[in-house]
Amino acid sequence: MKILPMPTIAELLRVYGVRAVKQLSQNFLLDPSITDKFVRTAGSIQGRVVIEVGGGPGSLTRSILKAGPRKLFVIERDERMIPMLQMLADASNGVLEVIHGDALSINYNELLQQAVQVLSDPTNGTRTFSVEESQHTPSKTVESDVHIIGNLPFGIATPLIVLFMRKFSDTSSLFGQCKPKLTLCFQREVGDRLCAPPSTKARCRLSVIAQTYAYVRPSFTIPSKVFVPAPKVEGAVISCYPRSLDERQSLLDFDSFEAFLRAGFQSRRRFLRHPLSKLPGLGSVAEADAFLKYHSVDPNTRPFNLTTHEWMHLAHAYNKLFK
Repeated sequence: MKILPMPTIAELLRVYGVRAVKQLSQNFLLDPSITDKFVRTAGSIQGRVVIEVGGGPGSLTRSILKAGPRKLFVIERDERMIPMLQMLADASNGVLEVIHGDALSINYNELLQQAVQVLSDPTNGTRTFSVEESQHTPSKTVESDVHIIGNLPFGIATPLIVLFMRKFSDTSSLFGQCKPKLTLCFQREVGDRLCAPPSTKARCRLSVIAQTYAYVRPSFTIPSKVFVPAPKVEGAVISCYPRSLDERQSLLDFDSFEAFLRAGFQSRRRFLRHPLSKLPGLGSVAEADAFLKYHSVDPNTRPFNLTTHEWMHLAHAYNKLFK
């Protein structure tokens, strides 16, 4: 959509006397060429519903609006940003709705229910809500009419991606059924962890959780100097394509799986037999050895060497025996 001429983001920040707050991990993207590239990475959002996490002063928001979504919900916690975002909403002809709230605690199912209503409204265009197998993303992923996009405050990025994976795991929830594609900016180190394959330095619990429920792909790196203020680290835009879960993934209890991974990666440089020996039901290195050998895993392997499938298999086996 075409946005009416408005002051630049930098001008608005000066007018409202707003500066980034370190305690909120705020680092703004003010360069339109970067925010436009960010939105292009998400794919076609024209006629779709977008949820932006952390709208800030509205720089990424403007790029999203230019791409022509049918509806854009912007979640922002910092009340100082609300007038700048509301100015955009007033100029958007009803496309943009500002939600003053915390992205970690907002009710996403209620938000997605509104998205489904928008997409199904025959007076608002012809598109209807759908979740379809995509021809342009890895196999067993879906292309949704709902996208979640955001330049995440680095302080909440990890708990937020874990929250989204938890919601993907619940196939009975609206979030699990809508399977929104995620296009998010993380601290470079966190992005590396999310995408890390087995037997690499960055492989960790977060890698396995994310790769169980989504295909995670690095898109591009944002130099630290592009952010305002400039952090000490680079940013990484990561695309997460939700998987169509098979029976094994659907049966995983997320909390039990995360607890098993947390225990397994507690001492990532030690042989796997040692951290698993501390789990209830195993209780000794000898029992951990027997458990791993029975499931065709070398007890002398290290946690970061296992594939995502091997971690799922071990978690299933452990929960079946001891839960």
